[in-house]
Amino acid sequence: MDVRELIEIYGKQEDNLGEGPVIIPPEKLNEFWRGIYPKGMTMDKALDELSDMAMIIDHVTTVYHHFSGGMISKPNTLPIEVIMMSDRREQNDLDAHVEDILETISEVYDIPVEELKDCV
Repeated sequence: MDVRELIEIYGKQEDNLGEGPVIIPPEKLNEFWRGIYPKGMTMDKALDELSDMAMIIDHVTTVYHHFSGGMISKPNTLPIEVIMMSDRREQNDLDAHVEDILETISEVYDIPVEELKDCV
């Protein structure tokens, strides 16, 4: 039995009508979790796992935010999107540094920046 079936069986509510979160009655929680987790899993262990997952989501959000320059923070964003955003930021930073160096060389040696760009 998969999770969707368990939620459907144990989470049905007359007044819910399929809208909003499905609330599993407390008396059905142990039976619900038993269908998801292997033998030996207790409610305390399940709560520990959920706590760990919440911490991981928080950490992923922080890392995504950092490497995307604040543009991405949703933990369900595909990693390739964050990597591409980070690569673009690095390339933009590198381009800006090269531009600064070319301007400095241009001022010191009185060579137009456009001529120097042809050499790069």
